[in-house]
Order: sequence, then C-alpha cells, then structure tokens
Amino acid sequence: MDIFTVDFRKVICAVLAAVMLMGMIGPAAYADEPGVPPQLADDAPEGADQAGEQTSPSAAEGDPDAALTPPATEEEMAGTEWEETLLQTGETLPGTEITAVPETEPEPEATPTAAPEETQAEAVSDGSDDPLYAKMEAPMAIAAIPNSFSAVTPRALKSGEALRKGIDVSAWQGGDINWSSVKAAGIDFAFIRVAYRGYKGGGLAVDSYYSQNLTGAKNAGLKVGAYFFSQAITPEEAREEARYLVNIVKNYAIDLPLVFDYEEVGNSDRRLKMNNLSRQYKVDICNAFCDEVEANGYKSMVYSNPLTINDHLDRNQIRRLWLAHFSAKSDYTGAYEYWQFGKGALSGVSGEVDLDYWFEPTGVVTPPLNEQVTTPTATPTPTPTPTPTPTPKIDTPPLESDPFTDVKADSWYAASVLWAYKEGIVGGVGNGAFAPNNTATRGQMATMIYRMQGSPAVSGAAPFTDLKEDYYKDAISWAASKKIVNGVSEISFNPNGSITREDLVSMLYRMSGSPAAAGSLSDFTDASSVHDYAQNAMIWAIDKGLIKGYSDKTIQPRTAATRAEVCTMLMRYSDLT
Repeated sequence: MDIFTVDFRKVICAVLAAVMLMGMIGPAAYADEPGVPPQLADDAPEGADQAGEQTSPSAAEGDPDAALTPPATEEEMAGTEWEETLLQTGETLPGTEITAVPETEPEPEATPTAAPEETQAEAVSDGSDDPLYAKMEAPMAIAAIPNSFSAVTPRALKSGEALRKGIDVSAWQGGDINWSSVKAAGIDFAFIRVAYRGYKGGGLAVDSYYSQNLTGAKNAGLKVGAYFFSQAITPEEAREEARYLVNIVKNYAIDLPLVFDYEEVGNSDRRLKMNNLSRQYKVDICNAFCDEVEANGYKSMVYSNPLTINDHLDRNQIRRLWLAHFSAKSDYTGAYEYWQFGKGALSGVSGEVDLDYWFEPTGVVTPPLNEQVTTPTATPTPTPTPTPTPTPKIDTPPLESDPFTDVKADSWYAASVLWAYKEGIVGGVGNGAFAPNNTATRGQMATMIYRMQGSPAVSGAAPFTDLKEDYYKDAISWAASKKIVNGVSEISFNPNGSITREDLVSMLYRMSGSPAAAGSLSDFTDASSVHDYAQNAMIWAIDKGLIKGYSDKTIQPRTAATRAEVCTMLMRYSDLT
C-alpha cells in the first residue's frame, strides 16, 4: 500500500512538471513566427476563443482533462451545462447544430430602428434571440406566484359574463402537450405563441411547436387564440408582425383574438429599451398591429402588465386587454377581458404552464341566437303640439337603416347584416350591438339556416349527445335529418366550435342539393388547404359568387367565419334561390 502511494505521488510530480514545462515553451514556439498570434496557434485548446478565454461550460466534474466538446444536438444538450449557459446568456453556443436567427434584412448597428423587409416564409429560429430568453434573465420580483385556479380571486363578473379557465403556451412547454388531458383538466381555451421578433437583431421567427399546438388544442375542443411576442420599434414593424401572424394562422380555425405581446425584456442594450420610445409612440405601435389584424377579419388584443399599461401605454387607447398580473387578486382597476394570474402544474403539460381566466361576455363571443327577433316597426308620428320641436339626438341613426351601434352604414357588411336582421335570421347580442367580427359557431350556423328555411317542424332528435342548449337542438336535428350538416363524429356535433369558411360553404352546398361543380380553385394560392370533402362545395361557391376570396389571392377555407361573413354569404345565397 505504501509503495503504491509513493509511486502515485511521483506520477503526480512528473505530470505537474510536464504541464509547467509545456506552459513555458508552448507560446514561445510561436513568439517569433510572423503573422501567427499566439492565441490562434494550431495547438490552441478546444473551447478557447481568440482571447484565450474558455467560452464553454466547465469540463465534467472529476475529469479535468475531459474534452470541452459541445453536444451535437439539442436533445444531447438537454440537462447539461451547455443548456444552462444558453439560458443564461441567450447566445448560440459554438459547435452545436443550432443556427442563428435568420434576418430578413441586415440591420446596421447605428440604425436600430430600420424595419426589416416583410418575409413571406416562416423563419425558423434557434431561440437565441427569443425575447422569452431575456424575460427569463430578469424575471419579475414576485413574492408568491399563484400556482392554481383555486389560489386566486378573479374580479367580479359583469352582467352576461361567464368565467372560463385557460392556459397560454409556447415552445417552452415542449412539443408533447397532451391536449386531451388538458381539456379533461377543465381547461376551456388556450392562447398559442405562433411567432416572435428577436429582441436583439429584430428578425422574425416562428415558435417551434405552434402548428401542433394550434391543431392539438382545437381538436381537443378548446377555443384557440394566437399571440405574437413583439419587439417592434416602429408602427410599420408592428404591421409587419401582424401580417406575418395572419399569414400563418389563416389556415387554422381561430376562435379568440390575435394578441400583441408587447414587453420590454432583458438589459438596456435590447432593441426596445435602447430606443427610448415615447409613451404615445408605443401606443401607436400597439394600435398599428391591432388595426392590421382587424383589417384581415380577426379580433385583436394587447397583452400587458399593470406597470407597462400605467407608465408606458394608455389603457384608454387600447381596445381589448389581456392583463398579465401575477397576483392572488389583481388590484388593477382598468377594464380587461383576460387575466394571466400565475403558473403551475397541469395534467397534460410537462413542467409549469401559464394560467389564465377569461371573463367571457357570453352575449358577445357566443351570441344567444335564441334571443327573440322582432321586425323593426316605424315609430308613430307624435301629435303636433305648440311646443318647440325637440333637438334630434346626435349619432343615433334611424332603426331601419342601422339597428346596431357597431355596424356602420359604410361598412362592407352593413347591407347583409341589416337584411339578415330584418329576415329574422339573426338577432343582436345586447346593448344595441351585433359583434360583426366575432366568430360564429356550428350551432349558430345551423340555427341561421333553419330560420332561413322558415323554422320547419322537427320530428325526432339528432343522434348527437353534446347538444346541451335548447336554442339549437331543433335546428341541428332538422339540418341533420336533411343531410345538410354532419357531426364531427357519430355522436358529437361540437355545436360550440367555430364554423370554418369551408364548413359554412359545405352546409349551403348540401342545402342546394349538392349540384355539379364546374371550375377549379387554381386561382387561389391556398387551394391545397381545402379539405377533400369541401372541394366541390368551394368550387361551387366560387362559381356562384358566394365567396370571392381575399386581396392576397387566398380563400382561407379553415379560418373561422365571422358573423358578418355569415350574413353576407347567406344574403348572396338567398339571391340564388
């Protein structure tokens, strides 16, 4: 035992001497060689940068001579110090297969406000420029983050509101969310991050798992919205982000708003913080995004926290708000429709996930089509009196011309909404509103068709077990018996699911007897996204002028149809019969 101890010490001494000798002669071997700096010598240790400083994580503990070779893939990186370094710095590590965020146009460092040219392709990012990295670098100081729905007290419900549970997800939850389990856990809706702008370079990129999350959540029966994590520094950049988002989600059924997530993240050298934008300019940026979204037929919303709203924005100029306030009970007094209150564990999701409440205005987002519809009648002419004629009310048009406060006479859908109202096909949603840009549901669509046919007598019930509300039961039973509507399965109709444009057209096509369809969809760039079952119906609808497509040469068959679009198609259909 003593012999081995002595020999071991000799070995250690020999190794140390050799290392010291190499340290003395190594750099000297290149000291006089012209044009070869010592730090770029061929024997420079792997993992060293040009200054000779180690840029990789430390070698494995207990093996100081281990090679500092980075993992070859993201899977190999998981759980290692390489991953930890990436999370802390937000930079791409050398040697990995992760690539830099693609830029649509190089940005000069001296002019950070230059907007990159709009990109049509979906840029794929390694995440090193993802603003969520920077958000992790400097998390908000919160004493105790609520971790369950039962841990918080939502604000009081207003008349007509219903409280819904939801989550919002991104690539940080991974790609293995079990959406059926999420639905079974009592979750009603989900916001999916679809894309973002880099917080340093400003490039546009998609979330790695947006497609499977949008599809998975929708197939599980959740209502779905989408958000863009912005770092825009000009209104034009915000509009570019909106177009980028719309171009991606147009082939998915979206029920909820498209959201502008606008936050300053990270250190002072990040593009939002370094530009010191004024409060009004930030408001203009938010509204530029929202205007572009709504011009494309979607609802818009801004995601923000109380500090940002109070100090950097103006709530009075923001149309719809998703409040981010991690608190057991928010003391924010402004209006908001959604509340992100914390994060916690949830069945179907690995790790923690953001938790949200939705104060759903049931009379607006899910309009009660069983509301009694009455034909407007003219106001009787009052008996003349010697008293002066009262001054007419301002901005109160006659009921015959404009029965709804949110349907203006010059809007593209004004005539069709008024027609559908007067025909008794649709009603308002309360408080003089129609909500033209809100999506229609499958149950509502069946009810509209049923009313359009004069609400005929119904014998028997539909085979669907998910028909819970009285107002659409007869309509769906009648439409199913006439082979106008189909269920999503033999026993399920999904009455509260959004009606897509291709399903709407398919119902009208079947109601017309499924006539032969002449023509094609080749004029539209997204023709391939039309499902096989809807091909003939879409061709027929284009031929008959029921749908005309959008200015960008798309027909968006899988996009949820709005109430205004439904009225327009029904009025055009009535002209055919």
